[in-house]
Amino acid sequence: MNVEDALHEAAQFTERARGVVRIGTGELGDSLALEGIFPVSHLLVDFFSTLPKAMLELKTKSCEVQGLLDLEHRCHTVISFSLSPGEIASKAEAGAPPPLERLRAGALCQEKGYPVGIHLDPIVIFEGWEEAYRDLLERTFQLLDPERVLWVSMGALRYPAEMHGQMVEARLGLEEMVPGLDGKMRYLRPIRTRMFKILGRWIRELSRGKPLLYLCMESEDVWKDSLGFAPEGMVHLDRMFQERIKEFWKREGLGNW
Repeated sequence: MNVEDALHEAAQFTERARGVVRIGTGELGDSLALEGIFPVSHLLVDFFSTLPKAMLELKTKSCEVQGLLDLEHRCHTVISFSLSPGEIASKAEAGAPPPLERLRAGALCQEKGYPVGIHLDPIVIFEGWEEAYRDLLERTFQLLDPERVLWVSMGALRYPAEMHGQMVEARLGLEEMVPGLDGKMRYLRPIRTRMFKILGRWIRELSRGKPLLYLCMESEDVWKDSLGFAPEGMVHLDRMFQERIKEFWKREGLGNW
């Protein structure tokens, strides 16, 4: 509830930081789903538009963007949409709008000058998953302008071991899952690598290589085997984000980048 304190801390943090700072609100929850009950994102968008070297990321499975469309955001907010094929969304995303509706909301945001992000996380293997994800990606880059998609993330299904029974009951954790180094159940590494390699190739093809493509919670070996490169640690990955943001701002005529 102490939004003003949070904004003050964000301003202080960005002033001290070197380079561009990314700050998000949707790591463990949905940034926009409760806008109809607790409207706060317009305050954040207005505030971040005044910070010359900060980018706010709002992550959502919702379409609650109407209150943001006419704000003077100055391209300092990226609205990111979490997407799954319809077969998974219908099982695991009860109450959320279908993926195509989210993509249409993303297109509205782009029309108003916002950059958008795409998060394919968790990616779930099921019968016909390749065709389903290909269709989702084709629709994504038909509805969205790749030039205004800042990044696309990929992350494989993972969950705490104590949830395995629930995942099987929900018909989600049906492939062979093994405990990873972080203790979470994961697909076997060769399966994850193949999955990321296939989807990564399609994303690069359909987006013409415009967005930054990255993996979530994966080892250096998986990065190299699936995408052909790996960041040299978190500092290098953060620099990749900064360069993508600065490239976008420069094209938009913002700042001395």
